[in-house]
Amino acid sequence: MDISQALKQSQAAQPTNENGNPRQPQTDPPKSAENQNYTYSASAAVAAPHTPMTLRMKIILASILLAAVLVAVFFYVGGQMSSPERVAQNYFEALKVNDWDKAYSYLNITESDFINKGNFVKMQKESGTNPGIVNYSISSKKDYTSDESNENSALTKNIEMQYTTKTSPEPQTTDIKLIKQPEKMWLFFDKWKVSSTGYIEPEVTITVPYGTTAYLNNTKISDKYKDNSSSSNGTADSSEKQSVTYKLKNIFIGKYDLKVTSPYIEDFMDQMDLNEYSSFTVSNLTLKKDILDAVSKKPEQIIKDIYAAALAGKDFDSVADYFVTDEDARINLKNEYSNLQRIIAKGTDGGIKSITFSDFDPQVTNSQADSDMSIKVDTKLDYSYTACYPSYGGTQQSYDGKDASDLAFTFQLSGDKWLVSSADGFTLPYYKTNDSIY
Repeated sequence: MDISQALKQSQAAQPTNENGNPRQPQTDPPKSAENQNYTYSASAAVAAPHTPMTLRMKIILASILLAAVLVAVFFYVGGQMSSPERVAQNYFEALKVNDWDKAYSYLNITESDFINKGNFVKMQKESGTNPGIVNYSISSKKDYTSDESNENSALTKNIEMQYTTKTSPEPQTTDIKLIKQPEKMWLFFDKWKVSSTGYIEPEVTITVPYGTTAYLNNTKISDKYKDNSSSSNGTADSSEKQSVTYKLKNIFIGKYDLKVTSPYIEDFMDQMDLNEYSSFTVSNLTLKKDILDAVSKKPEQIIKDIYAAALAGKDFDSVADYFVTDEDARINLKNEYSNLQRIIAKGTDGGIKSITFSDFDPQVTNSQADSDMSIKVDTKLDYSYTACYPSYGGTQQSYDGKDASDLAFTFQLSGDKWLVSSADGFTLPYYKTNDSIY
């Protein structure tokens, strides 16, 4: 069969229309969009086009993941570094290597004139009490938060440390008490510090003579530490103001250089050891020689002025500036002056018309700078006088006389002045041959 015959057969086999032409295959008309039913297969979804992630999106995602990791690390590391256990270990490590500056940074301290790092380091270096820690570890943890009877339990932790020393290889234990601080570490974490109780003396009293200035380790003890309840402090112009007591709250235990100075005394130096005592009284002070010399010259002028006032008939107030203002002392001194006025009176009973003094020889026989800051001066002197006495006929006769005697004055520091607090009489004996007037 040739090609033409085969083609004819093929056409004959196909359906034909009424005109004899081959019939076209029948197709359904297209459906409208709303009538179409779409069916998706898994293979079709996979075959959907995919948009690749941009570099910017990758950077943002990586940054988010990195930030999350850093936050997690921050909170983990911060929690570890701020934990009571870590603080206790760091503090013990500082003790082990005698790093007192660092040890101080872990202490729960409220600083003051005498509570500071300089004094702490000085105390610890001089104490020689460090046991020489070799090894240490946390042996157990006592958590006071589980103790419902302790109202402050949420604010304290107790870490028990076990350690060995150079002199004692057998393990020893000690408790490290930690106190929660009001501020946060890095804004998020509880901050803990070691209790300083074992390093601090809660109260120390120092008593020094009135008018002196006291120093601890060259730091002046200011007036704000004065114990105003002490009866010995008195008032500013009172002869009873003999001493000043300072009360220091919370001071490091250790040895301090105590210095007491004054315009009136030789500088006093001593060591104050708070390991042994918490109360100190400064004694055995020495008044300066130039002060003793100046005060010893006062009786001469005082005696001259007192007798001049009495001869002129003046009252006690005219010479009152020489004497302390203490009421009891003034009463005694005023009585002495009244007695002198009675002897000098120029009435019908006679008396002293005039008196002159010479050859004053004052000697300091007692001086105290410990409590009352007093100086006793015995003064020998010569004097010449003119006295009168009534004769048998009622008329007065005069006579001149000479004598020598001595008077004793005790001076006390009042403010910045040395004033008379007592006198062994103002009166001097007067004689005419064997007939004594007084």
